[in-house]
Amino acid sequence: MQGAVTDKWLPDVSPADRTLDVALRTLKGRLGALLYYLPLAAQKADEDQEYVHQLRVWTRRATAALRLYEDMLPRRRYSWLMKQLKRVRRAANDARDCDVLIERLRKKPPSRQVKRWLESTQAERIEAQTRIVAVHERLWRDDRFSHRIDKLLERVRARGEDNAGPAIDRFGDWARSRLRPMVERFFASIPDAQADEAALHQFRIRGKELRYAIEILAGAFADELRTQLYPAIEELQDRLGAINDLATSRTRLLRKIEETDDAKAVAGWRKLLVEEETRLEGARHEFGEWFTPRMREDIWDGFGRIVGEATVPRSPTIGPQTSAAAAPAPSSPPATDQSVPGSGAMTKARIVGELGEQKLLLPALVNEALAANDRAKYLMTLLQIAREHADHPDLPTTDLREERLACGVADSELDTVVERSRKEGADAYHIPAARHVHEMLIDDVRRMLAPLGHPDGSQPPDGVRPAGPYEVRLCGLLSPAPSFAEDQVSGGSIDRLASGRREAGDSLHLLIMDLHKELNRIQRQLATETIDGAQVYGVLELDRPLITAFMAGVNRTRALKFDHPGLGTTATRSGERLVIQNDIGMSEAHVLVIHVEGTRVTLTYTDVHIERLVFFQNLFDRFEVGWQDTVSRRAAGLEEDIYHLCLGTHEARDQANLLVYLTFLGSRLVFLIDWNRARKRLRKFAPRRVCLEVLRWAADHDHGHRGFLSLGGDQLIFDALETAGRLALRPGGQLSDSLGPERTAEFLKFTLQTASVGLRAGESEFLIRDEIGAELRRSIDAVHQGWLQWAADHASLVVELALAARDMMLAVGAVRDRDLENRTVLRARRWEHRADELVSRCRTAQGRGDAPGPVLDVLVAADDIADGLEEAIFWISLLPNAVAEGMAEPLNDLAGLVVQGAQEYLKAIENARGLHRGSPREQVADFLGAVDRTLTVEHQADDALRRTQAGVLGFVGDFKQWHLANSIADTLEKATDSLLRSTLVLRDYILDEVLRR
Repeated sequence: MQGAVTDKWLPDVSPADRTLDVALRTLKGRLGALLYYLPLAAQKADEDQEYVHQLRVWTRRATAALRLYEDMLPRRRYSWLMKQLKRVRRAANDARDCDVLIERLRKKPPSRQVKRWLESTQAERIEAQTRIVAVHERLWRDDRFSHRIDKLLERVRARGEDNAGPAIDRFGDWARSRLRPMVERFFASIPDAQADEAALHQFRIRGKELRYAIEILAGAFADELRTQLYPAIEELQDRLGAINDLATSRTRLLRKIEETDDAKAVAGWRKLLVEEETRLEGARHEFGEWFTPRMREDIWDGFGRIVGEATVPRSPTIGPQTSAAAAPAPSSPPATDQSVPGSGAMTKARIVGELGEQKLLLPALVNEALAANDRAKYLMTLLQIAREHADHPDLPTTDLREERLACGVADSELDTVVERSRKEGADAYHIPAARHVHEMLIDDVRRMLAPLGHPDGSQPPDGVRPAGPYEVRLCGLLSPAPSFAEDQVSGGSIDRLASGRREAGDSLHLLIMDLHKELNRIQRQLATETIDGAQVYGVLELDRPLITAFMAGVNRTRALKFDHPGLGTTATRSGERLVIQNDIGMSEAHVLVIHVEGTRVTLTYTDVHIERLVFFQNLFDRFEVGWQDTVSRRAAGLEEDIYHLCLGTHEARDQANLLVYLTFLGSRLVFLIDWNRARKRLRKFAPRRVCLEVLRWAADHDHGHRGFLSLGGDQLIFDALETAGRLALRPGGQLSDSLGPERTAEFLKFTLQTASVGLRAGESEFLIRDEIGAELRRSIDAVHQGWLQWAADHASLVVELALAARDMMLAVGAVRDRDLENRTVLRARRWEHRADELVSRCRTAQGRGDAPGPVLDVLVAADDIADGLEEAIFWISLLPNAVAEGMAEPLNDLAGLVVQGAQEYLKAIENARGLHRGSPREQVADFLGAVDRTLTVEHQADDALRRTQAGVLGFVGDFKQWHLANSIADTLEKATDSLLRSTLVLRDYILDEVLRR
């Protein structure tokens, strides 16, 4: 798709048009304008700052269009494009804000402090420009952005033609249903006279949403919408924008005052702050005088005529809460492929209990309760940040992804909650997945209560079980709990959940704080000390070296889990044996319990994935571990319902060997975290055996797979494929279909190693991705060259056979060396057998997916040459000493032409081995020249064959001699035909597949 400037209005649109047709015009125009202004803003912003301004405006218009037509768009492409537009908008916002401020500062009376402010803003502007450039380079690489937009439009057109629904509705009906809720939200957000800048800013956002929607939908309504209502909304935006600019300047000055230690400089900044606040107050006052009740009434009446009065709030002065129908709530986030803590699934503590380790049950409950405390804090913070974002949607915020990962919540959909939250009224908020978050929160509070009700070790000295009062408090807090119907919640309800002030009454936050104190008390009673990160209680002195050895292994590879939780270790003594338990990752039934008694180590391992269990067992090849038969058990409450259990026993030779084994055992656990997820991601590119080989190699070399997953997993490789632009995976195909299993395995190993080493070394993700992309390109080149190496080896044998045939033909005469001829016949037979072996190897490789079909086609065609030349050499040896007059010359010519053709064919293959999409023009020309010369040789061979056949008219010798000579000529000419056929197959492969990659 080519970028182009377009009008913000859609001409020649009527209410009777199909919504699909209008949608395609809208999306093409707005996204085309974005494609036009992004390179200008990145490359020529110093020539005209208006490029950045237009980039921001058209990014907003494109975003508004995508949101309007979201129901018609493919979900994945819509999400990807919205993410890219958000990046562009953020980069443009920073730069444009600096431009506006710089322009205003240049008009201020010159002073030392103004000059400093101007200089610092100009420095910020330079930094902001680098972000625009970075976004442009990312999206323009290989025309990636334009290509994705084209694909989106194609899918929209196809889906609209194939399916009923909004796409084929009349545009007028569809537009009315879309404009009505925006009008409602606009009037509901009108602030009162005492509203602060945040409320004004929220009103500005609603007005902006309405303005951009009018630009798209105006063709479906009367001219009044465009000529009267739109200008009013536009001026409102401009006035509110001026207020927002002043509020932003005030925020900048406040930050400078906080960051400055120099008292004199602070005084200067404060003076400027007073000036900005005065201007801000004046701008607010002017807006209040301009936006009168009469104006609000006029706008209200106008929209009432457009969309129907019954749907517009009657009180435009102070907006009421928006009806629930105004903005349908998205459904709660779907479950991910990982077990989500707090989901009601079976806990690790229950698994420990089922394994009979009652001594470890209470510590396991406490560990889970403390983890639940971390999750509860995250979930509560998520609700609070979502509310703050809804109040101030244009202010910088966070998605809390790092906090989510740190506390072990696997549901990545929660990362979008903050961004999608919005205010629906004076004290009403729509927070996606709010009900789901609240349920997880309550479930985690119940987990925090579990250790307090356990009979072993949780009772304080007075013997009172502490769980009872807290359970009563929880019931009291749940009785008036918000319903979160359609993920709607009031600000007051969030306050009652998250309040930390006891004078304001009890809250879930206060209950969590009190439970946390109880858990710390229980943990202090249990864990008398920590040994290298393991919680230890009730152990003997002889146990300490064993725990230290195990933790040395855990800690040596701990960094390979990156930001993933897990590997928590508890150790205690139970009778005559040391018991060590490790929770590995977050999967509920993923537990390891180790018993050490004397020099015998028995490990009990449970897993819901049988393949991971087998993988774990195979890691111990270097040790003699006796594995009992794996058994499967059913456990109610477990997500997969069934988990698998195995026992492995190792008898150490001595104490030193015992310590080595425990260290090795501890070091292997990190490679089980997210193992099944990594296997699934790798299976998109290679067969199962290759994936298992790669994961085993990554574990044996202490690289692991978590770095690969942290960088996106399969998407990391798909991005590399897109960057390389050299391989197109067929639907349902794998990378190994093109590279072959062995080379694919090497590339995947490189990917896992580079991701792990790079992240641990602090390298940028950009650099790591580039290294992986470059390695993929090298792999593709090496494979291409390897495929053609077989063809080159085969062509070399063809050249040898052609030379032998020519030399024997030239030697035919009165005096001949029959021994030399016989040796030549034997050599030709060996060469022909070697050529057959190359074809057979290629055919076998192609059957495994290690070689492309065209290369096999080249060899199969060329093998006819080898067969024919070997046969011709044998027939030449049968010719009489003196060939009849008129036969020798054309036969010699034919033999010489075969040599020329074979040599040109070999040249073509050697040139082809180094070709790729970016090859120099001269190199491509050399290849095509060799192809052309092979064609010329074939034409010349046709003429030579005809001369041989014409010799029959003047032939005076034995007719058997003529028949033999004619057969030789026919075979040599067919060799040139086969040479040409092989060369043309090679030519098509290079032009259609290699140079277009």
